[in-house]
Amino acid sequence: MSKIVRLPPYHCCLNPIELIWNQLKSFLRKHGKLDSKLETVRTQAIQFLKSIDEEAVANTMDHVMDAEIDLKTIMDADFEQNLRDDEMDSGDDDISF
Repeated sequence: MSKIVRLPPYHCCLNPIELIWNQLKSFLRKHGKLDSKLETVRTQAIQFLKSIDEEAVANTMDHVMDAEIDLKTIMDADFEQNLRDDEMDSGDDDISF
């Protein structure tokens, strides 16, 4: 069954490709040298991308979805608190201008 996953457009912690990109950069830093030729870096990057297995990608997606759920929970709690605060403030009869 296909599933549509909403991807946040900008937040690096909520976008799976950004997490994979970070893993690639770490791999290149670990296995590369400052004076590596561009072709060497390209070869190492391709090696990394070929080595990523389906489970690693699934784990990255799960991590993002968990982070999104946590963020939504926090935002919902803040929203509900703001509603309660607004309701309490609207009950004040001593409004002055």
